[in-house]
Amino acid sequence: MSAARNALLGLLVERPAYGYELANRLAGLLGPTWAINPGQVSHTLRALEREALITPVTDAPKDRKGRQVMAITQKGIEEVERWWLQEPSGAAALPRRPLLVKLALAGPDRLEASLRQIEDYTRDCAERLSEIARQHDAVPQGPAVRTDRMLLRLGLRGDIVHLKAELEWAKDAHDTVSWILYRDADWPPRHDRAGTQRTHAEIGAQQRLFARMAARQLQAAEDVASRGEDDAAS
Repeated sequence: MSAARNALLGLLVERPAYGYELANRLAGLLGPTWAINPGQVSHTLRALEREALITPVTDAPKDRKGRQVMAITQKGIEEVERWWLQEPSGAAALPRRPLLVKLALAGPDRLEASLRQIEDYTRDCAERLSEIARQHDAVPQGPAVRTDRMLLRLGLRGDIVHLKAELEWAKDAHDTVSWILYRDADWPPRHDRAGTQRTHAEIGAQQRLFARMAARQLQAAEDVASRGEDDAAS
């Protein structure tokens, strides 16, 4: 099962709950990285119910949207035990950055736009780092603190380390793209679908042709609309 499914099922071992309550408890226990939207919670709970791992509590009142309290079944408890004892915790996961895909496919014509996207990403990382650091510092600490608060701080520290690393990567990305932009970089040749090499002039000519075709189609559509308005007026 996915991590979110495991987490929701594990929370239901403690006590029955509504879906939105589970989402709030999950984020409160593990930090904002684990925040999931109501749609995802509902989808996950429906899947768990189909597998007979949870069941509605029919004698509990529904909330104002008609949602029911869900409780874990014996089969669900056994699944949690199996997951805890048998499933590996997973290998170290390296992030797949969507921004890196854009940079790799940008080409020479989108380098300046790539720099702006890197700057946006840097800003977002810095803002999230500031917010998570604030949440980390707000969690109580000390010898008498509850264990769930200690583990929450542990999770938030992991997020802080990750975001600091992302800021370092973003700086490296900005330096790399800037170097490519302001130097005569050696770009790999572009090919068409048949695999033949095409020059920048050929690519530009094709783009101009497509633009003219689109303009003609737009003009034709406007002419049809105009004739329709004239007919309606007459």
